[in-house]
Amino acid sequence: MSLQDLLQVEVVSGASRYEQKVTRAPAPVSIVTAAEIHALGYTTLAEVLAGVRGFYVSYDRNYSYVGSRGFSPPGDYNTRVLLLVDGHRLNDNVYDSAALGPELPLDLSVIDRIEVIRGPSSSLYGASAFFAVVNIITRNGEAVGGVQADPAVGSFASVASPVTVGGRTKGGLEYMVEGSLYRNPGPDRLYYREFDSPATNNGYANNADGEHAERLFGKLQRGGWTLNACWGSREKTVPTGSYKTVFNDARNGTTDQRGFLELVREWAPAPATQAQARLHYDRYRYDGSYVYDFGQSGASDLVINHDVADGEWWGAEAHIARVMRGKHQLLCGAEFEHDLRQDQKNWDRAVYLDDHRTGWRAGAYAQGELALHARWLLNVGLRQDVYESFGGTTNPRVALIHYPARTTTVKLLYGRAFRAPNAYELHYDDLATQKANPALGPENIEAAEAVLEQGIGSHVRTTASVFRYATRNLISLSQDPADSMLMFHNLDQVRAWGAEMELESQWAGGLHARASWTWQQSKNVTTDARLVNSPAHLVRAALIVPLPASDVLAGLELRYTSQRRTVAGGQVPGFLLTNLTLSRGTWQKGFSASLGVKNLFNIEYSDPASEEQAMESVPQDGRTFWAGVRLGL
Repeated sequence: MSLQDLLQVEVVSGASRYEQKVTRAPAPVSIVTAAEIHALGYTTLAEVLAGVRGFYVSYDRNYSYVGSRGFSPPGDYNTRVLLLVDGHRLNDNVYDSAALGPELPLDLSVIDRIEVIRGPSSSLYGASAFFAVVNIITRNGEAVGGVQADPAVGSFASVASPVTVGGRTKGGLEYMVEGSLYRNPGPDRLYYREFDSPATNNGYANNADGEHAERLFGKLQRGGWTLNACWGSREKTVPTGSYKTVFNDARNGTTDQRGFLELVREWAPAPATQAQARLHYDRYRYDGSYVYDFGQSGASDLVINHDVADGEWWGAEAHIARVMRGKHQLLCGAEFEHDLRQDQKNWDRAVYLDDHRTGWRAGAYAQGELALHARWLLNVGLRQDVYESFGGTTNPRVALIHYPARTTTVKLLYGRAFRAPNAYELHYDDLATQKANPALGPENIEAAEAVLEQGIGSHVRTTASVFRYATRNLISLSQDPADSMLMFHNLDQVRAWGAEMELESQWAGGLHARASWTWQQSKNVTTDARLVNSPAHLVRAALIVPLPASDVLAGLELRYTSQRRTVAGGQVPGFLLTNLTLSRGTWQKGFSASLGVKNLFNIEYSDPASEEQAMESVPQDGRTFWAGVRLGL
């Protein structure tokens, strides 16, 4: 197919909660397929998003953080991006965080495609659909068609071993189960100049960056019924001496566990009508271990402080979509979630926090897609949410879409969204340094964007957009003048504007290329200063080339990120990363292989550190290697 023909059949399901052509979606959308993930050597969701137009990722040697539209405060835990797996919300109910690294409870080998939907989407999804919605679509059992193993090895003696089993029985039952183990001891030594003294091992953290993860994902489908089950656990040693912990102690670390069980029913109650209902149960647990020295007068007295969050909740959601006369579409739905547990505890020799909470939230939404004319489409959505903690909030989205020619699409977009204060921000109180603020209100964003999508010939597509947004009541940690203790407040306001351009080309034989440039200005309204960790320029490029006289694909990726401001007011320099992957298709039945190099030219670069870290910036890995095979039966 030509690229223009592909555009006529390429669909996205996350933009409107039902499948629609990308050109009809009320948002700018990028889709990353399983084939691209394999050809470009991506191993985590964070790496996938780092290659998408307008996105960038930071890493603090514990978690990965995604930035969009110039907004990514260090240590933010991805609370302003909504992460979905087959439409199921993956953000937890304590920190509202989205997992992007090995803590994501499913391996990339189980993914069919990833939908990246930009802009506010609270009109459909409620909280956290602030800057973007990322919807992971998993493979079905028939697509797996047997047993598939994807073992891989890499630098630092890392090992990954995902295995997937899937198929379809004669009775029509589709099944898919994927399990994976991941081990990465990390670098033997990491140097941090802020700790360069004899008392702290001259700045070297030895064997203090390892991690391992276990993941299990399963899916059963028959008729209109789907049962999804997911569980993942990741343990990570933290080498950076965060929160003023003892440096170079491998007992500093975190454990994240996330799982859910979901039953989905889809049916057609009437002609031209589709309905869906979901019932789910979710769990999340975080365990942090932090080593402190309580010794006095030069004597050492090491104590492990434990920080625990335990979340448990269930929910139900239903919606119905109907195609009306004149090709109009109407969607209506509602959802409810009950937090059975939002527990937080902190202790060592004494208990500093032991907080137990429950709660609920509900939402109702509607969206209409009106065919005003053969070349004009109006999409209007509205959602009302009610929270036990702070009350109600209403958020609309409007999209006017015009098709002046067969290969041209113009979108004018407006939307509002919110992020609810999470349990950590509302109720964390350790009696000594930080106190709770149950009076917090939601954050708000109002955004407008104009998008032009233009086909050039049969193989090239260009996208250009300009955007502007304003946020209010951003939740920030600051000192209370009354007692000098830290407390979250609705303080900050941000205004931002920018432009994006992307060129994408696809040709017969597997040749695929894309390149994008993003310019953005994001500033704090009060100080008029550029936001921390907000690059003015992002350049992303990827090229997948079939090598002559072989079935080998060469995947080349370039990522440029301009300089960024740090918490301390300094700057980390810009950098250009080059990644190269060689992958060979099936030269024998059921067997293929890949070889990749990340940071090919061994560039030294850093990401801005968060306030709880002693350093101004966190150095990243140099050149690393990996190799993998795919075995199928």
